[in-house]
Formats: sequence, C-alpha cells, structure tokens
Amino acid sequence: MRTFAFLMLVAALAFPACATARVKPWLGTDGSWATYSMTDVNRLIRDFNKVVADVGLLTTMDQIKYGLGFGAALGIDLPGGVALGLGYERLTASSGLSPLGSNEYPADALRAFAEYKLPVRGLTGLHLGAAGGTVSEAGRMEFTMPWITENVRLSGKGPLVEVYVGSAVWATPQFGLSGSLGYRYAKVGKVKGKLGHETATLYNDNGSKFTIDYSGMFMRLGLKAAAAEAPVSTDMKGRFSLGLMGGLGLPTGKLGEEITASSLSASDEGLPAGQKTTGHYGIYADYFVSRSLAVGADFGYLSTKGKDIENTGESFFTTKTTQFGVHGKYFIPTGGQVLPYLSLGFGLYNRKLDFTDFGKLAFQEAVDELFGSGLTLTTSYSDTKPGMNGGVGVEFKVNDALGIGASGTYHLAFGELQGPPVVGFPEETILKGWQYMAFNVVLTYAPPRR
Repeated sequence: MRTFAFLMLVAALAFPACATARVKPWLGTDGSWATYSMTDVNRLIRDFNKVVADVGLLTTMDQIKYGLGFGAALGIDLPGGVALGLGYERLTASSGLSPLGSNEYPADALRAFAEYKLPVRGLTGLHLGAAGGTVSEAGRMEFTMPWITENVRLSGKGPLVEVYVGSAVWATPQFGLSGSLGYRYAKVGKVKGKLGHETATLYNDNGSKFTIDYSGMFMRLGLKAAAAEAPVSTDMKGRFSLGLMGGLGLPTGKLGEEITASSLSASDEGLPAGQKTTGHYGIYADYFVSRSLAVGADFGYLSTKGKDIENTGESFFTTKTTQFGVHGKYFIPTGGQVLPYLSLGFGLYNRKLDFTDFGKLAFQEAVDELFGSGLTLTTSYSDTKPGMNGGVGVEFKVNDALGIGASGTYHLAFGELQGPPVVGFPEETILKGWQYMAFNVVLTYAPPRR
C-alpha cells in the first residue's frame, strides 16, 4: 500500500510535464460489482448452516456469491491509443446470521493496467485492457455458539489478473465517464488466521489450504478528470476557493493507544482509548490575499470505533471529534499546475467519548467488585477545547476553476478530557491528550472572477 501511494504521488507530480508532451494524464474514481468464486468460504458457510439446522434453527447464513467495490486510478493516455496506469480497489464481501456468526472478507486490490483503444468508427473510446497486481486479505470470521465463541482475524496475499473491454467518453476535455466489463482472477491461496495471540495457516478438512477466491466477472463504472491541455493560470489573488475533503483519520497518543491490562491500571495518565483508523471528512473556504498566501475557515469531523481487545471482537470506547476553526496556507510557487502548500490552523475541538455496551458492562463489573453495587459508572464524557493543527498538501489545478489534491494534517486539542471520578484515576482525568492525523483527498472549486 505504501509503494502504491508513492507511485501515485510520483505520477501526480509528473502531470505538468506529461501535458506538454501531448499526452493526457488523468485521475479517476470508480465503483464496481463483481461475482466471486469463494469455494472454500461457501463450503464453510454450508457446514455452519448444518450445525445451525441440527440445533433446530430454521434460518441460515447466505453464501457469498458477489460483492461491491470502490477505488481510484491514475493513468496516462499516450499517442497511438495506448493508456497506462495504476489502480486501487477495495473489494467487499460479507455474510452473517445474527447473533450466531458473521463473515467479513474485505480485500485491497492493487493493479497496474494497460489499455488499447480500438480504431472502430461509431464506438467512442472502445478499448481492450489487461491488468496485473495483488489482492490482500483483511477480513475476519466470527462464530458464536452456546459453548464457544471464535473470532479469527484473516490475512494473506495472492496474485490478481484482469482482462476486460471498456469505453471512455470525454464529455469535456477535462471530464469523462468510463466503464468496463471483464473477468478477474484474484485468489488468496494461503490464508493465515489469528486467534488470540496465535497465528497459523488455515486448512480445509481434506488437508488442502483454505483459500479466499475473489475470481469472477466484474463491471466497473467511473468518472475521470484530466489535466488541462492548455496552460492554466495559478494566480488566485483576490479569489475564493471552496474545498471538500474525505479520507482517513489516524488516532495517535492516548486516543490511539492499545488497550491492555497494564495500560488500564491506575495512573495519572488517564485511560487509553484504543481507537482505530476510520473515515475523516471536512469542508473549508479560502480567500487568497496574494498569489501564495490564503486564509480561511474549516470544519472537520472524525468518528472512531475501538480496536478489538485481544481479538475478542469487542471494544471499550467510541469517540467523536467535531473541529471548526481558521487557518492560513502558503502555496509554494512551482510555475506549473502542481502547487504544494503548508498549512497552520487554530480552532475549537468538541470531543466526546462513550463507553460501548461491552465497555459499560466490563467497567461496571470492576466498580461493583471494588465498591459494591451502589456506585453507578458515568459512561459518556464530552467537552470543547481549543486546539491547533498543521500540515502539508498538494493541489493539482485541472483548470481555472477545479482542482484535486491530497493533504496530511496533524490535529492537537489542548487539555485533558475530564469528568466524574473514575476508580483509580486521580484528578478525574479520563483521557490525557487528544490528537490525531488526517489524510484526505481534496476537491476544490474556485468561482470565476467577476
């Protein structure tokens, strides 16, 4: 994943040079629907259904035969009808029978692709394509029976090959629609399962290796944005710019610290929240006071869930952060359409920490054991504190009005999260420190000058 991100960044920085060489670089986003083989997975589901039927239940867990995907791609249309590029797709697959069991098999598919546009009249943008890469498993299996509960984390990697036919229609020189239909081979042939602290390769009852097979037909639809074929003015002095952000929020410090028996022991450091990476979203508005300097206001939202505690499938806390403030940006002049920048901001952070049902039960039992059943634990804490953020980013000017880019920002809310006393934690400290990093894809729009 890091290698892919690096290649995407290198390709993005090469956009201006590519545009002058009479080629067409583009960025794309897409969604897909695909059939899956899942032979071993569905055999396991059938075995589970037999056990369910034996205990007298009439409902069954559905077999996994298809799933959705979403992703992004970066490519270059070359002279002669050839296109080359890199793509990422998040494949989804799941099935469950609440409350007895669930299967989730998300996977990350990375591919390098080549396409050839057919010289056929009347069929705009018709092309043949082929791709090769890897598929990486990131799923879990959970089965709950009266006598046992198992939660197995899955990992593994396998080859990916695609062949397809597709079409791309450019509505304008900078924006287009794309679609493709084809067959994908993507099979994780060696799957490792982690149960507790033990990790082992998974096998079928007949002794063969357990596999997770995403092979099957797929249909992909998407949008494309291309580099401008003519020079684009980057002088934004006196103009406004609106931005929409979406990406990942990575909790750090106490907010992201793993929950263990030792970290839960009484200390003046407060509780660890054990939060995991999740989606981060936001909007902002900038006004350019000069070619390189912009000031503005921003709003961001981060809602996180806790990491599994020792692979039990349960967590203690959830959190929500609502951030709003002002900022300044300095754009580094490059003479091209790619504009790196530095940002610094200040504002208010509304912080909220809630116990999950599992967390309420676990902590209340601990309080009851120590002090009896007369003390009720407070299970929701919130406040609003000042804070600051700083980061770096890059924007690619598609044309005078639209831009696309990426940013990374570190957020720090000042002060401890406090509330009614928690047993063993002095000064009513619940969480000492609230910080996170946000990595976003950014889409910007600058209204025309009047």
